[in-house]
Amino acid sequence: MYSLVSTHTNPVEAHIVRGRLEAEGLVCAVLFEHHIWAKWSLSVALGGVRLVVPSNSASDAHEVMRKINSGEYERLLIEEQGLSKLPCPKCGSTNTAPHIWPWKLALAFIFTVSLPIPYTSHLHSCDDCMHSWVAHEQRPYPLLTILSYILLTTFVFCLLYLLSGHIFSWRVPWV
Repeated sequence: MYSLVSTHTNPVEAHIVRGRLEAEGLVCAVLFEHHIWAKWSLSVALGGVRLVVPSNSASDAHEVMRKINSGEYERLLIEEQGLSKLPCPKCGSTNTAPHIWPWKLALAFIFTVSLPIPYTSHLHSCDDCMHSWVAHEQRPYPLLTILSYILLTTFVFCLLYLLSGHIFSWRVPWV
């Protein structure tokens, strides 16, 4: 018998968590990943990618998930690698986090308009003083690049739409 540990909208995330569980010595399996790879836009409708473990190790797996969600492994990685978070420019605290709405906006945009847009997480906020700022040193896509991409892909889709109406309206004379 198996027990559900977590669900993910992205198979890559599920495999990262699977790797963490296996590093802790737990046996686990990723289910329904191929459905999502085949049609990833239906991930939520299909229930996502599921990560399961044998029922006898469910409590250990949930403890690992608690550590993942609380950021304990991230803190250990930062200490081990000597990495540091971006300090707040106002108070200097390292208790900062990136805003998560850009990827949600990109996901909503692809479901409504069927047009993928690149997103970045360059907007940060400090949990101590509640100050928000744009981290320009982490911005891989300038705003002009994103807008150019959107305009170019919109133009291509419009052009294909116009051409498809003319190409597929031709009739074969003997039919």
